[in-house]
Amino acid sequence: MACGEDFDPTERLSPFRRKRRVADPDRQRRGRRRFGGSSAEELERLRQLCDCFEQQLLANQRPRIELFLGGCRPAMRLALLEELLGLEVEYDLQAGRVPDREAYARRFPEALPVLHDVFAALCPAASTPSGALPFRQAAVVIPNYSLLSELGSGGMGTVYRAVHALLKNEAAIKVLKAEQQDDPQLRELFDRETRNLGQLRHPQIVQALYAGFTGTGSPYLVMELVRGVDVAAVLRRCGPLPVADACEIIRQAAIGLQHAHECGLIHRDIKPSNLLLGWTYSGQAEVKVADFGLARLRFRSPWQDAGQIDDRIMGTLDYMSPEQYFTPADVDIRADIFSLGCTLFSLLVGHPPFQARFQTIGEKMRAHRQQPLPAYSHLRPDVPPALIEVIASATAKDRSERFETPLEFAASLAHFHAGHDLALLLETAEERPDPGWPADTRPADTRLPADPGPADPGPADPGPDPGPDTLPGAG
Repeated sequence: MACGEDFDPTERLSPFRRKRRVADPDRQRRGRRRFGGSSAEELERLRQLCDCFEQQLLANQRPRIELFLGGCRPAMRLALLEELLGLEVEYDLQAGRVPDREAYARRFPEALPVLHDVFAALCPAASTPSGALPFRQAAVVIPNYSLLSELGSGGMGTVYRAVHALLKNEAAIKVLKAEQQDDPQLRELFDRETRNLGQLRHPQIVQALYAGFTGTGSPYLVMELVRGVDVAAVLRRCGPLPVADACEIIRQAAIGLQHAHECGLIHRDIKPSNLLLGWTYSGQAEVKVADFGLARLRFRSPWQDAGQIDDRIMGTLDYMSPEQYFTPADVDIRADIFSLGCTLFSLLVGHPPFQARFQTIGEKMRAHRQQPLPAYSHLRPDVPPALIEVIASATAKDRSERFETPLEFAASLAHFHAGHDLALLLETAEERPDPGWPADTRPADTRLPADPGPADPGPADPGPDPGPDTLPGAG
């Protein structure tokens, strides 16, 4: 049934919407806050979608929520989903039907907190005792939080999406796996990330909210939940980015790294997958730097043991500065600037600078130290020569020739980010399926093993290579 243009929703309100408008006069004000950042035209469009959906319900049809969600931009879909779910659940209850909560959870796994709120408000008897939707939690229990879904898992533990039992706000919780607790290096890296994030407070850095231990003794870290995707996923789904968008992503990341630098931290693992592009509550898109597990301090502090991890080679090969590999104990913020320059190259070209298949790690890192960046002007003729010079400065082999601080790097991009549209870029990335990386071309999410052997102390030949370019067990 098509929605008639002459339909007057004030004359045929469902009991659900009529009850909400009469008994809850503040709902409209809350709705305006939830749809914050929307224009008057978009708000009217959202109202029409809700009215049309309700009209079809009242005509005893079963409108597909998914079709209506396609009528608004991604940043507004969760808010619209809450309205449509409320209408449908209340309609079923009025008709004597019991809504299938688990079926909704399977249809909308990304919106479990919304489902929880709707069911808790309309049919609390259907809520589980813990308030969480069906989810196999693998016996992980976080005090005051209900785990909703698994966001990802890797060498540093598992990250869950969770909702606070009282505040009802969402968070991302990283938990060290039980089988990893006895690994002293992983435990130290996890503890280090917790301490490092605890020092940082900046809009361009993922914020730590709380830390503790599960009942089984596994450490966990509660962080803000970024609603979006990492930049590596953006690159996979959208291909090489427009110059202005790529420069704005790197500019914002550099500003975040400047704050870390002022707090005495060096990230040491800057790459596309550690930059998150997400929505703000006002509907804007912004970049946040994540994963400070490998970060080190420029100076020792009382809680830091000397010589355990700082002197080992750690990082991601395709974005690693030469000094971080050959003299890992002697790195400063300019190593992050080098990695950020390689990341900008990757965003513009579609792959890291030295993508050729090298036989060994040492061969790849010698290329980082000795060879100039591959020419790419023929691949991206729209990249201004001045920007090519900026990238060359950021990725200079001699760190004394690089920008001194991330802030200088950010300032050098001021002439190239005009006209960016990160919101459109994020919308596009969220709408496209993720093709994944073929095994032999996946950008370097590969980290070096815990102890790759002695590193070359200087510019001499590094000698025997510690292993193959693609390492087993990397994640």
